[in-house]
Amino acid sequence: METGCGNHFKKSVMKNSLNKSDNERAPLSQNKEHNDMYTALAESELNYRSIFDNSMDAIYILDVNGVFIEVNPTATRMYGYEREEMIGFTPEKLSAPDLNDMNKTMEHLEKAFKGEPQRFEWWGKRKNGDIFPKEIVLNRGMYFGKQVVYAMARDITEGFLVIEALKESEDKYRSLTDHLPVGIYRTKPDGKLVYSNPALVKMLNYESAEELLKMNVYDLYINPVNSITFAGLKYFYAVIKKYCDYCARRSRKDHTC
Repeated sequence: METGCGNHFKKSVMKNSLNKSDNERAPLSQNKEHNDMYTALAESELNYRSIFDNSMDAIYILDVNGVFIEVNPTATRMYGYEREEMIGFTPEKLSAPDLNDMNKTMEHLEKAFKGEPQRFEWWGKRKNGDIFPKEIVLNRGMYFGKQVVYAMARDITEGFLVIEALKESEDKYRSLTDHLPVGIYRTKPDGKLVYSNPALVKMLNYESAEELLKMNVYDLYINPVNSITFAGLKYFYAVIKKYCDYCARRSRKDHTC
């Protein structure tokens, strides 16, 4: 089954050929040049079509009004629609209800038409009703002499689920550590504090976690080598208790044990 681009190209070539009578035909050398040109155009069309049809990303071609004028097979598989069910429609048909700002979507499209590449996340709705997230990249281009925007989209459901799982894990971690009676903190590799539980804030006599997080963990130790690391988390309670046993008075805000 031939798609729109191929039909358009072939019809144009046939029309040009049929409009020429025998008397109008150019010399043999010129005909050869024309044949070479048509061959090159045909090869270019085939190369373009091969990339377009076999891309792992969904590709949509939109006109200045945001209407789909061509979509590739990956796009139809992604949504479960036939090509003819998508051509002539706008992205609103593919949008998950109440999950996208369509005015913002059109702003992205307008910026792309001005030559500003766009990248953003968007929620789609398949023909069967499934909702899914995808990442979209917009770039300006040409399509049979007309300025268009090429939209390339990728389903990011798997990555999104991983992020959600990490958030859920983080929430469970915080729920646990926020209620533990021992002081726990987490740092970046350079020692900057990124988390402190309430027990540690109270233990070190700080007013709030926000105040404590302004510190570098190494500022809380006389000998940073003594910090204890376990499963990626540093448990401060055991270290502080050890320092207090040795009357090391630099751990708390007021330098007291």
